[in-house]
Amino acid sequence: QNSHGVLIAGRVVQRPMRFEGMVTAIDPDKHTLTLHRRALDKQLQIADGCKIVLRDEKPGTFADIHPGNHVTVTYETPDGTPTARLIAQTSIAFTGKLTAIDLGEKTVKARALFASKKFNVADNCAIVINGRTDGKLGDLKPNDLQVFNYDEINGVNVVNRIAPAPAEVQRNSPMATTSPPGYPTGY
Repeated sequence: QNSHGVLIAGRVVQRPMRFEGMVTAIDPDKHTLTLHRRALDKQLQIADGCKIVLRDEKPGTFADIHPGNHVTVTYETPDGTPTARLIAQTSIAFTGKLTAIDLGEKTVKARALFASKKFNVADNCAIVINGRTDGKLGDLKPNDLQVFNYDEINGVNVVNRIAPAPAEVQRNSPMATTSPPGYPTGY
C-alpha cells in the first residue's frame, strides 16, 4: 500500500525458483552445473552446502548426478547469479542387460538377474555413447549391460537416461559372466 508516499507491504511470499532439465555438465570442483531444457541451456553456480536429494528423499552426493540425468534444481539469484541450493535426482535406476530394442515403438527391454523390465523411451532421453549424451536408440547394442534411469508414470516405465554400466559393475555383475551350457547368460 502507499501510505503518504511510503510503500508498505502487507504480505511477503517467498516462492522458490526451480528449473527442471537434463544435466549437460556438472563440475563439483568449479561449483558449476549446466542444464538443458528444450532449446534453453541454464548455467548455475552450486552453493557451498548444496543438498543432493535422491528418490524417496534419500540424501545423495555429486557422484549421484551424471550428464543425462533429469533433475529439478531449486535456486536463488544472489547478486544476479543463479545459485543451486538443492538438486533433486529422483529417477529409479535399473541395471540390466539390454535384450530388445524396438525403434518403431521407441521401447527397450532389459533383464537383470531376477527381473525384466520394459521401458518407453522419453522423447528427451539421454543415451550415453562414448561419454556423450547425444546417442540414438539405434546406437545401442543388445546384450550390453546398461543403467536405465526411469520414472514410473501411470504404471508405465519411462526411461530418461540410458548409459553403460560402470566398468566395476560390469566386471562384478552376474549378468556379465558366462553360464553353464544350456543356461541363458547370467544365470
